[in-house]
Amino acid sequence: MNVNPILLVLNDITGIPVVQDVFEGEGDKWITFTYEDERPGQIGDNSVTDDIAYMQVNLFTPKRFDYMELKEKIKSYLESIGVVTSIRSWCYEDKQILIRQTTFTAEITAEREE
Repeated sequence: MNVNPILLVLNDITGIPVVQDVFEGEGDKWITFTYEDERPGQIGDNSVTDDIAYMQVNLFTPKRFDYMELKEKIKSYLESIGVVTSIRSWCYEDKQILIRQTTFTAEITAEREE
C-alpha cells in the first residue's frame, strides 16, 4: 500500500516541504511521514478487499512559531482522507534551537490493488 502521493499533498496545503521519514533540507519548518504499520482491512469472498496504513505525520516548527493554524490544516486534511487517532506536541533542543514537534497518528484505508 502506497499512500505517499496522498500525504505529499500536504505540501500544497501548508506550503511546507513534505518528505518520507527524514528531512535533510534547509528551513525551519517541515513535515515528515512514516509508516507505523500496515494491515489487511476487510475480507470478502476469502480475500482481503482493503488495507489500512497506520501513519505518523510530524510537523516540525520553531518553538516560538504559532503553529495552531498549520496544525488545524493538517488535521482537517488527514480527517478528509482517514481517521486521526491522536495528536501530540512537545518541544526539545536540537543544535541549540528549540523545536516543536507535533505528531499526528492517522489510519488511512484504501482498496487493495490487484
